[in-house]
This record gives sequence, structure tokens and C-alpha cells, in this order.
Amino acid sequence: MQKNNRNKSVFYITRVACLSAIAIIVMFLEFTLPIFPGFYKLDFSTFPIIIGTFAMGPIAGVTIQFIKDLVHLLVSNQSMGIGLMADFAIGSAYILSAGIIYKRLHTKKGALLGCIAGTFAATIVGAFFNYYVLIPLYVLLTPYSLEDIISMGTKVTGSIKDLKTLIMFATVPFNLLKFGVISLLTMLTYKKVSPFFKMIRKESK
Repeated sequence: MQKNNRNKSVFYITRVACLSAIAIIVMFLEFTLPIFPGFYKLDFSTFPIIIGTFAMGPIAGVTIQFIKDLVHLLVSNQSMGIGLMADFAIGSAYILSAGIIYKRLHTKKGALLGCIAGTFAATIVGAFFNYYVLIPLYVLLTPYSLEDIISMGTKVTGSIKDLKTLIMFATVPFNLLKFGVISLLTMLTYKKVSPFFKMIRKESK
């Protein structure tokens, strides 16, 4: 029994480590889009994390998310960790919402519902987090003023005039696009990776 539990632990840690490594590599492939302010960088590192979440559960997913952001912080030290703090909060909202739903409904429909719920959860958390925490903290800890940040948004679209419109016309569409694409990738690959989910759940029992 003890040996069996040890094997399960090794199996779990190995998969978390592998998926964390993949997510870390993918995160370094981040890029900007001309339709969003330059401080919003798009990456798809949540894709391997949601695969891990569906295979091993939401706690494993959040663990992978944490490892990814921690390593990225130690290596890059971008924005004093403010952006990575946001990435963890918003990514965790997506992972937990999708993971909890899929844990109760292990089907393609469950995955779809989870991805949709996760996308909206991440978008809502992203809006509140940017408005109340991220941007105020960024202004406090960096040389940039709120006006500087707003002007970056105004250069992209004239509809952005203050913090509220920045959230409305930049933050919300950005997160809808990001997690919408990740959800689409997940559903397009679901049929191929679903046997992997079943294998992981079976070996974890």
C-alpha cells in the first residue's frame, strides 16, 4: 500500500513538472497585438495547464500555474512581478472554473461548459483585478503615471479616455480573446487528448 502511494505521488509530481516546463516555455513566446495596448502581452501558456487540469484536477492546474509564474518571475523579473501576479489570479480563475465543472462532468460537453465558464470567470476577475489592484499598483511602484497608461490605450483606440474605458475596451476584450482562443484549442484537441485524461485518472486511483 505504501509503495503504491509512493508511486502515485511520483506519477503526480512528474506530470505536474512536465506540464509546468511546457507552460514556462510557451509563456516565453508571448507577443503583443496592435489592437491592444503594449502592456497587454498575449501568450497561450494556459493551454497545457488546462490540459493538466482536466487530467489531474483543478488543484494540480493551479499548482502548475503557480510554478509557471514563479519561474517566470525569477528568470525575467518583469514589472516587479505585478503582471505575473495578475497572470496567476486571472489564470487561476479560468483553471478553477473549468476544472471544477469538468471534474463533475467528464465529457466533451463538460469540457466545453468548463471552458466557457472559465473564460467568463477570467474576464470578470481580470477586469476587477486590473481596475482595483494591478493598474493602481503599477502606478505606485513604477515611473508610469495613470495618464501614461491611459495614453497607451488611447493610441490604440480613441474610445479609451480613463481607467474605466481602458478596462472596458482593452482589458475585457483582451481576456475574452486570450481565453477564448485557449478554449478553442482545448476543444479542437479534446478528442486526441481525452484518452490521456482517462489514463491519468485511472492510474491516480
